[in-house]
Amino acid sequence: MKHSTMKLALAGVLVAGSSVSLAQTVVKIGFAGPLTGPIAHVGKDEQYGAQLALDDANAKGVTIGGQKIRFELQAEDDQADPRTATTVAQRLADAGVKGVVGHVTSGASIPASRIYEQSGIPAITPSSTSPKLTQQKFRTTYRVIANDLQQGAAMARFATEVLKAKRIAVIDDRTAYGQGLADALVDSLKKLGTPPVGREFTTDKATDFAAILTKLKAAQPDAVFYGGMDAQGAPLLKQMKQLGIGAKYLGGDGACTAEMIKIAGAAMSSDVYCTQAGIPMDKMPGGKEFNERFKKRFGVSVQLYAPYSYDAANALIEAMKAAGSTDPAIIQARGHLPLLDLLLEYGADINAHSEWWAGSFGILHWATPAQAPALIARGAQVDVFAAAHLGQFGTLRAMIEADPALIDARGPDGQTPLHFARTPEIAGYLLDRGAAIDARDVDHESTPAQFMVTDRPEVARYLISRGAWFDIFLAAGLGDLELARRCVEAEPDCLNYRIGQGLYKVRHDGAHASTPEQIGDGRGDIYRWSLHHDCSPQEVAARFGHREVFEWLLARSSPTQQLLAACAAGDESLARAALDAQPDAIATMTLDELGRLAYLARDRNQAGVALMLQLGFPVAARGQHGGTALHWSAWRGDLALVETVLRYDPPLELHDTDYQSTPLGWAVHASCAGWDLDRADDYGPVVARLLAAGCQPTPTMSPCRNPAVEAALRQHGENQARP
Repeated sequence: MKHSTMKLALAGVLVAGSSVSLAQTVVKIGFAGPLTGPIAHVGKDEQYGAQLALDDANAKGVTIGGQKIRFELQAEDDQADPRTATTVAQRLADAGVKGVVGHVTSGASIPASRIYEQSGIPAITPSSTSPKLTQQKFRTTYRVIANDLQQGAAMARFATEVLKAKRIAVIDDRTAYGQGLADALVDSLKKLGTPPVGREFTTDKATDFAAILTKLKAAQPDAVFYGGMDAQGAPLLKQMKQLGIGAKYLGGDGACTAEMIKIAGAAMSSDVYCTQAGIPMDKMPGGKEFNERFKKRFGVSVQLYAPYSYDAANALIEAMKAAGSTDPAIIQARGHLPLLDLLLEYGADINAHSEWWAGSFGILHWATPAQAPALIARGAQVDVFAAAHLGQFGTLRAMIEADPALIDARGPDGQTPLHFARTPEIAGYLLDRGAAIDARDVDHESTPAQFMVTDRPEVARYLISRGAWFDIFLAAGLGDLELARRCVEAEPDCLNYRIGQGLYKVRHDGAHASTPEQIGDGRGDIYRWSLHHDCSPQEVAARFGHREVFEWLLARSSPTQQLLAACAAGDESLARAALDAQPDAIATMTLDELGRLAYLARDRNQAGVALMLQLGFPVAARGQHGGTALHWSAWRGDLALVETVLRYDPPLELHDTDYQSTPLGWAVHASCAGWDLDRADDYGPVVARLLAAGCQPTPTMSPCRNPAVEAALRQHGENQARP
């Protein structure tokens, strides 16, 4: 990798629209990572890499869209903490940065990525290797290095084929990065026929590893793998030596730092091996020169991924240059100005609203603050809801003062202005003028704080501080342990709640608003979109990387809930611990609980599905629409998932309960009308595999002109016709 610039295909997410000016314009690029705490050296390393890229660009001089540009880096400390990361992401979005280099850790990048997606800001991580980050398919999320699936597989092969290790023990720190990397290693070891001899867990704040190392020592490992960062990896290595464990030490890229050598001291030896998700500095084209420039500028040598943060920053700059604009505005057709202009030329009304019984939407209700000026310039009108949503405090205040009745007016989805509040300042203004803090919208029957849990967490926390109602899902989504404690103390049964069920369903009929009496104790269903469909509080905490809250909730949950949450997280050790506590947990589950298998297949949760089937969950259990795991694997066009389910002999011709179709029927229909049409070609191999397994096509199965599916069905017909 050369360190001039690395061009990524980001130009498509940046649209032209800047006015011509020869005056110098300051463009802010955000950086987010741990700048304090035990891995601050890693965060600083990447901050300096991004800063060097901006320094180089400013020295050369950059003109974009007729404007002379001077880049500035706005660096924020996320403390490698998922909760802090969302605050930092919102702060950067509110500051108007045009792109973000970061975050550093996967546990921070994953929750922050949702905010960048909703704000239309491209974010490129130099070092977050969890595959879950990009599996979210956010259009604004990028990385410039390999992921943990590749690292885990590489280390597994190296350990078994080169080091000839046969008894490998595994430890991880329970973070999105550490556990994800360890999971990838374990999966690869199993495929190679060398399953781990033991697996233990710690935290990313631990310093004493004697207990888990003593336990693993009894297994006589010849290698110990640690999934985590150098701040814990180094003392773990030292304590291995102190306990007389002569096994080789294996680590991921988080341990491949100069700081690891400094902390571990004499414990470092030739028996320490690490993967790296990129090219080592000494083998990198231009690496020596880059390190010399880096050291001259910042007084320290490169620790790890500074070259990649340098490239990430340059990718953002190159995308702006290619687009001729610094505006990151994207919102599909709404943010595509040439298409919008074409529609307007042919008579489209920029102020047209959708037709929706609960309250219609206009273009500005979906736009980001960065996109709004171009839309307003073309005639889009700002109403009180758009003003709150876009953070236009002055406009909002003028509207409210002119017409105080707007304070609780109903707009899109029947939301109030408070539902749309982008900042605590706007929320505070509305509350001070009498806005109903717990007003329910019409469509989702949910409060403002419930709407804000993922994309505006700081505003949600502010509302709670002002007395807003909260529940266990808000606590789990925000990663707030104190709120979780208060919820469980007041309502112990909340640990058994699930989004979309019971209290968390709307009471209206889909055409008329519910009365307060009809809503009663109902809590609405916005969490289905803001958190995730059908999740428990434990699963929400795990999904958003709030490990402390997850473990606290899990410790107070029944073995059944522990088992379901552990399976959703793909955590075999936790799942088996739950089964040890209640061996008949699966046998005594309700049909809905058993059906979680199908829901995980719907979500393409490969690890969770494989674990559930391995533990003995019935393969024919039904989930949404009465579909089985095979139905949903087929619907998602996921060949690997289909293969996993087929290994457990599922019923091939079982019909779902809503559409009366087989798994093959679901695959054929989804190939042209499903959720994954960006992977339409994947359905051909899925259909071919189902046919090979014995699924029977029917004349009513239309491939909807999907060439890959047509070819698979045609080939099957030809094979059947042969004598």
